[in-house]
Amino acid sequence: MKKGTNVVLHEPLQVINVPYENVVKLADVLKDIPGYNFAEADNSEITIGVNIELNVINVFYTKRTDLSYIVKYIDKETGEEIKNQKVVPQKLLGEVIDSKDEIINVDGYNYDSVEEDYLTIGASLNEMKIYYTKRNDIEYTIEYYFDDVLDSNLTQNIKAIYLQKIDEYKKAQRKGYTLDKEESFPLTISYIQEDNIIKIFYKRIVVPIRITSIDRITGRIIDYYEIGSRYGDEYIVNEKEFDGYNYVGTPSNIVGLTDTEVIDVTFYYEPLQNKSNSNNNAKNTNSNNSKNSVIKVQDTGLNVISYNIIIGVIFITIGITVLIIYTSKDKKNKETKAKF
Repeated sequence: MKKGTNVVLHEPLQVINVPYENVVKLADVLKDIPGYNFAEADNSEITIGVNIELNVINVFYTKRTDLSYIVKYIDKETGEEIKNQKVVPQKLLGEVIDSKDEIINVDGYNYDSVEEDYLTIGASLNEMKIYYTKRNDIEYTIEYYFDDVLDSNLTQNIKAIYLQKIDEYKKAQRKGYTLDKEESFPLTISYIQEDNIIKIFYKRIVVPIRITSIDRITGRIIDYYEIGSRYGDEYIVNEKEFDGYNYVGTPSNIVGLTDTEVIDVTFYYEPLQNKSNSNNNAKNTNSNNSKNSVIKVQDTGLNVISYNIIIGVIFITIGITVLIIYTSKDKKNKETKAKF
């Protein structure tokens, strides 16, 4: 019986066929009643007699005060527990608990509902379930850096759901730049705003500059190498010196600003021996031209040397003739004078 009341907690235990004057002890009839603790009995033992009404042991119980209940915080969508269970001890059997008293804030979640508005403490498992839904108003940020400098004009703030996985983002397009690295990507949305920042880093591309040195006469490649220059940087390329070669001509693109296309710089050289041959060829050409001139004069009978000789002979002949005529005329005059 429940102590202090007439409430029967358990049907009376009847023991039959007990011998007359047999002693029945309390321990022989004591029972465990869920939710109750043994308190006392009106007799610790009895001796069976002929009066049945006297063959009774009244056992009294009190409610347990050491019962407990647990509270489970559950994701309503997945059914998973989102926080450690709460255990509330020292509860009285039959005590009524208002579920609203156990509603708490759970990071990243909003309260949704309870399974039961009230929980009555029972003798066995006492369980309270409170349901939550993920927050859908948490923002994450995407920041874009170019050469490690933040471009705030491209920064994006986007709303997402708690624990959502972010595995894509809008690529930034800027001439001459390429993706370098990503920080905090992919991102799982946290309830802490500072943790929801994706950083995307871009760097300037490195453009190849191909330098070729070529024999201008034969077209043979004397030397070839490549260097790299970042987009937007100024580059300068100088010619090399090679044994047995002279550098001829300067390309127009040995200095410039690096763009996105590959840059080809070509230097031309001529062998040193070829220059000597060129001088000899020039001399031979002049000599041949002189010979050709002489040949042309001979062909017309006007060789310069012969022409000079002939002119000289003519003048000498004329001089002798004039001298002879003069001498003859002078002789006649003398003879005429003699006759008178």
